[in-house]
Amino acid sequence: MSFPALEELSPELLAFFSGLFTWGITALGSAALFLMKGTPKKINGIMLGFAAGVMTSASIWSLIIGSS
Repeated sequence: MSFPALEELSPELLAFFSGLFTWGITALGSAALFLMKGTPKKINGIMLGFAAGVMTSASIWSLIIGSS
């Protein structure tokens, strides 16, 4: 899939937009925390465990598997 409009932009601007998109998605996900006041401890623990697993697998994938 080709996006001609993106191919005309500089790499610095593309990196900026990528970082901005990543920041926006992270902010949106963390904003859900403020909407979920009074979440039971069990559900909170499940969500924290899932987030920890995702971050651990991302670290392993990028640092260990990605560097070999």
